Amino acid sequence: MESVSCVLRGLRRCCCQRLYGPLLDAGCGTAVFTAASYRSTGRPLVLVDRSLGMLRRAAQRVSVDPSRVALIQADVFDLPFQPGSFATVTCHGLLHLFDDPAQVLGVLRRLLKPDERALAGRLEGDFDVGRETFGPADL
Repeated sequence: MESVSCVLRGLRRCCCQRLYGPLLDAGCGTAVFTAASYRSTGRPLVLVDRSLGMLRRAAQRVSVDPSRVALIQADVFDLPFQPGSFATVTCHGLLHLFDDPAQVLGVLRRLLKPDERALAGRLEGDFDVGRETFGPADL
């Protein structure tokens, strides 16, 4: 659980200390770990998951002004966004589902505005591919 705590601390910093620009949560799931951070920020939120059921539960948990959050059912490899669309990209609880997590991180990295940051976490085991893809200063 230490890695989950570390990711959540990073998420709070990304949400609360960076008060500008849209935030993308790719593979948001039910937002069980992230809803409190999302409620505490005024930033525009884009929550994406492949599962409509997960998105519905995330909407209930996050419960913010609907004009501030977009819930989008999509596959991480077919996201409907232009490169450089987001000030922050987060990805929690998704990477362990893929044989090549670096490919997922590459897709997400392209969605970041220049010089902005991503926060990626994995629910199981140690995971170094994020540092290889983004570099230690970016995570």
